[in-house]
Amino acid sequence: MTASLSILTRWLALREQYGCPVRDTVQDFIREASHSYRGGLLGWLAAGNEPFDEAPACLFSRPWYDLWRRGEATLADYVYEAAGGYIVIGQEPWLIDHMDGSDYLIRPRKGGSLWRLTLGEPDESGMRVVQIRREP
Repeated sequence: MTASLSILTRWLALREQYGCPVRDTVQDFIREASHSYRGGLLGWLAAGNEPFDEAPACLFSRPWYDLWRRGEATLADYVYEAAGGYIVIGQEPWLIDHMDGSDYLIRPRKGGSLWRLTLGEPDESGMRVVQIRREP
């Protein structure tokens, strides 16, 4: 029980540190903790892993946490350019540093490492295959 409480406390502190505090209501806390345990930081910590130096995108959810660990991924998701110099992959906005054709140099919206995003053509539903990898 003490270990579980320690992990939960650490999860809350890390979210606060990275500017992603858990919302105020009990329902929000339960939903976010459950989601994070199934595929994000809370489950990562419970498995005995250490957090990364910088927070992965999308509040530590599974596809982004795996991306941070491996340094590259191929995803199929909805991608669009948004106002203010952002490109949105799934639900996560990334800051565009540079564009060159179908390649983008991007950073997580809260700053951090530089990544290269290569866009494929959209399918009939609007989804695109994207390749993303950490730049050296």
